[in-house]
Amino acid sequence: MEGIAWILYGNDVARDGRESVKRAEAGPGEDVFGRLVFVHDGVEYVLERRLRGKGMKVEAELSSQGMVLANGHSAVLEAVSEVIGMDFPAFETSVFTKQNELAAFSSLTGGVRKARLLKIMRIELIDRAVDSVRADGRILKQKRDGILAVLEHSKPIEELQKATRTLKEELDSAAKKIEKYRHDEEHIKKKLKKTQDGCQHILKVVERQNEMAKRHETLTNDLRVLEGEIAQLEEMKETLENKKVALEKLLDVDNQYNAAFVDLEAMREHHKRHLSFLEFFRTHQEISKKIRVTKDEIEQLAIPDFDINDQKRNEECITEISQRRLALTKEASSLREKKEWLLKTVQETQTHIKDIENLGEKTPCPTCLRPLGEHHGFLTTSLRKEIKGAQQKLKDIENGLEHVDDEWKRLEKKNAELMKEKKNLFEKEKKYLKTVERRDFLKDVLEKLALELANTEKRMDELPRDFDENAFTNLKNMTEELKSARKEKNTLTEDVLRLEKILKKREEKIRIVASKKEETSKLSKKLADRDEHLKKLDVAQKEKNELEAGQRTLAGMIRELTIKIDYENRELLRIGKECEKYVEKRKLLEIINDDIHVTNETETILVGFKNFIVEKLGPRMADRVSLLLSDMTGGVYSEVQITQDYGLEIFSDGEYRALKRFSGGEQDLANLALRLSISHMVSETHGSGALGIVILDEVFSSLDQHYLR
Repeated sequence: MEGIAWILYGNDVARDGRESVKRAEAGPGEDVFGRLVFVHDGVEYVLERRLRGKGMKVEAELSSQGMVLANGHSAVLEAVSEVIGMDFPAFETSVFTKQNELAAFSSLTGGVRKARLLKIMRIELIDRAVDSVRADGRILKQKRDGILAVLEHSKPIEELQKATRTLKEELDSAAKKIEKYRHDEEHIKKKLKKTQDGCQHILKVVERQNEMAKRHETLTNDLRVLEGEIAQLEEMKETLENKKVALEKLLDVDNQYNAAFVDLEAMREHHKRHLSFLEFFRTHQEISKKIRVTKDEIEQLAIPDFDINDQKRNEECITEISQRRLALTKEASSLREKKEWLLKTVQETQTHIKDIENLGEKTPCPTCLRPLGEHHGFLTTSLRKEIKGAQQKLKDIENGLEHVDDEWKRLEKKNAELMKEKKNLFEKEKKYLKTVERRDFLKDVLEKLALELANTEKRMDELPRDFDENAFTNLKNMTEELKSARKEKNTLTEDVLRLEKILKKREEKIRIVASKKEETSKLSKKLADRDEHLKKLDVAQKEKNELEAGQRTLAGMIRELTIKIDYENRELLRIGKECEKYVEKRKLLEIINDDIHVTNETETILVGFKNFIVEKLGPRMADRVSLLLSDMTGGVYSEVQITQDYGLEIFSDGEYRALKRFSGGEQDLANLALRLSISHMVSETHGSGALGIVILDEVFSSLDQHYLR
């Protein structure tokens, strides 16, 4: 029975987690699989659920008519709850009863019991409808308040219409002014065009004369420069002769410099090799020091005593104690099972004795219908002997359990000592391995250092050990002096060549000076009337500037009026739209007020409907439970009442009493009647979509023969 619930709702059904879902015979890697085929509301559904592998991963799939409706635990759980119309808490408190859980509903706390029953009866659907209507009402009220706020800050429609008439009058006046300004602007444009043409003619004449004046000034400056250069060329002749004399003294300096440079490079290479020798010498000293330190550390290492056999013996003892503890656990479990069986036997025997004593000696035997007589006493004595023998065995079992407890405590103490010893052995092993590892590491380091030391000594033998610093410094100084002399020679050579080249151009410069003087004389004659043209240009420019200023003033006035007209047109359009919006919002406000009235009426009806159903739910349930319980008890208990939190009270001895005050069998009958009543009411509420099944898993075991019949 619980397998059906597990396939429907998954591991939440299990009493102690998904481990209990697996069969006891299933191996750690085996899958657990369940498949449930059921027809609900005229539709066939196939539901499969699986626990896969050691990790017991949950897989689930719900399909109908060859189509997969949901895949995965969460999706399948949601789909099953929607198809059946209830989640697992509602399922297990209405139509499904586990073993020994007939009182699952009545044992809930009052608030939880009430909430679960209202959910089973789908009262939450009405609550959802009420919440939805209230939400719609809040939204409509917010819209209404928003429209009222807008209308409150809006201008009245009469003011908007008056502003529209004023704007139209201002627009007509501005249009007439623009027409006049544009006529004045055309007159100024014609006059400005004539003035600009005159300015352009005078400006071209002045520009030509300005170009000639610039050319005259340029020629004058060139003449001054050329005359100065010719004077300098005369002075350069003497400088050239002096430089030629100095150059003859430095003709052999290149050969001297090249020879000194070769000797200096050789000396530098020797110096580099000497520096490498010194570097290797320092490295040799450092390696020697590291070797001494490493040897000292190896000599100072003390390897602690450690025997691997001690660890093995410790592990064997721990394993032996574990096996002994397991055997004691099994023995104690066996003794407790025997004890429970004997206690049950003693109870049953005492019940038999009580029943026989109630019958009496004159009661007819059920088999032969003769009075029991002496056989009555014989049966009673025999059963008491059996009880005495069972009690003796119980005492022996108690002694055995005490012995097992003492042995268990002794093993616990021994195991604690062994675990402490194991920890000490582990620390010794760890220290031993660490010391050996350090020793081996230092030996490897020592071998590498020795190899590095040998390589360093080999490289030192290949490099020079001595170097003359004074000779190297003198050679560098001499090379620098020759280098400076060589540079001086190159400078003198360039100066001589440059001066010779300059002196060759002297006659050409004299000819150019004569030509420029002739051109300067001609330009001076042409620039005689330049000042008169400049005066005419100033007068024309002033007239032009005045006309342009007047044109700009008119253009600014036209632009300002155009901007004003555009603004007033936009304002006119805005006021028109504002009038339209004002009318629309008034109409919308009337519609929203009607909708708010409808939502308020709907909320009142739904809340009244819910209260009506909740008020009738308890009496209906009480009537059904009373009928069922009366039928089950043969009229002994024929009247019950349901409390406000849907608890059950039974009428007995002139008053209603709580369910817990009755015997276990009577409570089971009352809970069974309550379960069946809830199932009937669920079927009525759900209509054609009701589950149409009640599952009772071994719920009659607590009833005696009378109630079972």
